[in-house]
Amino acid sequence: MIVAVTSTNELPQCALVIQKAFTTVADNFDLNQSNCPTHPSFISERKLMEYFEKGISMFRFVDGNKTVGFVAIEQPDENQAKWYIEKLSVVPEFRKKGIGKKLMDHAITEIKKRGGSEISIALIDEQTILKEWYANMGFNHVLTKNFSHLPFNVCFMEMKLQG
Repeated sequence: MIVAVTSTNELPQCALVIQKAFTTVADNFDLNQSNCPTHPSFISERKLMEYFEKGISMFRFVDGNKTVGFVAIEQPDENQAKWYIEKLSVVPEFRKKGIGKKLMDHAITEIKKRGGSEISIALIDEQTILKEWYANMGFNHVLTKNFSHLPFNVCFMEMKLQG
């Protein structure tokens, strides 16, 4: 079941889910606090509190009474219909059960409801399986960029929403 994050009391559980989900990525790409301190595997409750206070909408996937998935949506400019989907996370032991797809579908539906017409995501360019997964959902590669502070290239993908 997908529920909106409505209380700061939910943030510690959400932070743990993001950390746990992204640790596999950090391990695969040899990311650590020194070479990539902003990677989601190192996200803090404080960072999620900043999201909450900024009004970024967050959702968690609950199995029983346990949070096992997370996604956030953000409209960075209220004057534009472009939105971001961020921090899509499913803890490893719950992967391959369709939870990530359900979270993405929920995020896309929420963005449509809120008048969004374009969605952008960013991921490590070398994550070819994940890029293919997003492409199968309708996202198109628009740009690959190197940032000097990151030890990998970033792939930007976008989806245009139909009214």
